[in-house]
Amino acid sequence: MAVNVQWTQPPTIIGGNIRSRRERAGSALLALCQSHGGRLETRTKANSQWNDRTGNARQGIGNQVQASGNVIEIVIYHTMDYGKFLELGTSRMAKLGVMDHEIQVTAAEVTTDAAKVVRGLFG
Repeated sequence: MAVNVQWTQPPTIIGGNIRSRRERAGSALLALCQSHGGRLETRTKANSQWNDRTGNARQGIGNQVQASGNVIEIVIYHTMDYGKFLELGTSRMAKLGVMDHEIQVTAAEVTTDAAKVVRGLFG
C-alpha cells in the first residue's frame, strides 16, 4: 500500500517554524520565571514570621533565575549566615520562615503559567 504525502509547505519551512517557536518558548519561559522569582522573593519577605531586629535577614532574602540548556531554575536564598536557622528552626527555636510554603505556591503557579505559554505557542 503506497502513501502519497503532499506538503502544503516545504519541510525546511516547517522545521524553521518549529525552531522559531522553540526559541520564543525559551525566551517566554525565562521571562516568566524571572517574574515569578521576583514575586517569590517579595512574598517570602512579606510573610516571614520572625521579628526584625536589624532588618538584615529580611533584606538578605533574594532570588536569582539561572538558565542552562533546557533547564531554568528559580533560586531563593538568604545572604545572612543565620538565615537557615530562621527558615528551618533549631532544637531551641521553632521554624519561623516561609520559604518552603512560598516555593510550593510558586511552583504551582509557574507550572500553570508555563503550560499556558507553551499551549499559546504550539497550540
